Amino acid sequence: MKTLEEWTKVRGTAVFPCLDVLHIQNCLELQTWRIDAFISYKLSMLSIQSCVNLQVIQVGLSNLKSLDINDCPKLMAYAQEGSPEWSTIRHIGGTRINGQVAQS
Repeated sequence: MKTLEEWTKVRGTAVFPCLDVLHIQNCLELQTWRIDAFISYKLSMLSIQSCVNLQVIQVGLSNLKSLDINDCPKLMAYAQEGSPEWSTIRHIGGTRINGQVAQS
């Protein structure tokens, strides 16, 4: 997946209905993660690491309890309170961006 640039076009109610933890890392070319469905109704922990070109996340994340984003410089807008990106993750209590706890 190192050369994947977009992860899109998945439709349905839950792409992986039993998935509870997802780690995405070293997808160096990934720029966009946009899915028109929930990844999983059970997904509680998401970790995104070393995806240096990732700049858009538009995925159903409503059930997340923990989100870790590390070494993804183009996702820093998600750390800025008041930004449109922040509004998509502010409900997640355990959000850490580059090791810093994001305030909800």
